[in-house]
Amino acid sequence: MENSGAVGVDRGRRQVAVEGNGFFARAVRHVASSVAAFVGDELGVIYDGVSPNRIIAMPRALAQLAHADTGRYVEVGGPGATLLTVYFSFKEGTYVDLWSGSYGGAPVGTPAEPLRPPKRVFIPVGHCLIVRSDLIHRGANNPDGRRQKRCVHFYLTVHTDGVHMRHAEHTSLLYDYV
Repeated sequence: MENSGAVGVDRGRRQVAVEGNGFFARAVRHVASSVAAFVGDELGVIYDGVSPNRIIAMPRALAQLAHADTGRYVEVGGPGATLLTVYFSFKEGTYVDLWSGSYGGAPVGTPAEPLRPPKRVFIPVGHCLIVRSDLIHRGANNPDGRRQKRCVHFYLTVHTDGVHMRHAEHTSLLYDYV
């Protein structure tokens, strides 16, 4: 988002790839594969957990810009095989603001409509929130002047034997369409 050059761009948040073979990286991969297996069983589609990163809201960060993680992109692979976004909480107070029923990826020229107030969804420690990746949402603010807020973010995408595309490159900020 910082590279977009947009006015009011989100500078209070960092995303750090969870890589390597340390304890935290192995734990995140285990969570991602467990959630993918559960959701795949429920939806009848084999999913992979991909692109895990740690989202860090810096002290005094404003709420993230409202966005859809993938906009117009829908995964191919079976009935209802939509790309999904997962937030996993490992710290108290993790929440995401959602605009239920509002999706990104409208065609260019779609008339702008004001968003209703979002619904704040708290994610208890050790639990996750799973949403369609085109659902409009934002990471919450961090009014604390001393501590960072952190959670883990990854995607559930239809299984492939090859390399998954970099889904984070398809983020749709609302100003792209309205």
